[in-house]
Amino acid sequence: IIENINFTIEPNTKNAIVGQSGAGKSTIFKLLLKEYDNYTGTIKFDNNNIQDFNEKSFRNSISIVNQEPILFNMSIRENLLMVNENATIQDIKCACKLANIEDFIEKLPNKYDELINENNNNISVGQKQRIAIARAILRDTPIILFDEATSALDNYSKSKIEETINELAKTKTIILIAHSLEIVKDFDNIIMINNGKIVEQGKHND
Repeated sequence: IIENINFTIEPNTKNAIVGQSGAGKSTIFKLLLKEYDNYTGTIKFDNNNIQDFNEKSFRNSISIVNQEPILFNMSIRENLLMVNENATIQDIKCACKLANIEDFIEKLPNKYDELINENNNNISVGQKQRIAIARAILRDTPIILFDEATSALDNYSKSKIEETINELAKTKTIILIAHSLEIVKDFDNIIMINNGKIVEQGKHND
């Protein structure tokens, strides 16, 4: 699926893996998450081979924001506490503020105790994504992966998530999968994948 892939990701930077469907982007993500082990070559995390890490402990270093994040039929507060049961309401509010979802929640009748419907039809896709980002922030992992997390969003929601990513990159390592260069123009490192190979790499101007 991928061939001769070789790149380095520096701490506290914004990195994008860009390419069309089937290019190999998701395969790279799965390799980074230790979902595959039948490969040749080496993947290192802080100069340690990830094969030497316990899968559970390794994944405790990474949070994922998926294209279709799962929110459960419970309150916003309970959805957020699932990743960090010791989080205080102040922790939750700080995470939601950073994820640019606090203003929306504060306007709800029950605020953080507002129930999310079973089919999530009382929140928009963009709001759902930002709650998922707040959840990732509460996990407080050094790496956050965004898997096509902005592809179905309107321009307003995209801009809010861009603001959040810029703020998160001050203390986290960001890796984002995308179909186009639109949202990653100011990223530190863009890796363009085509047919399982890196065809271009660098900043947007490069």
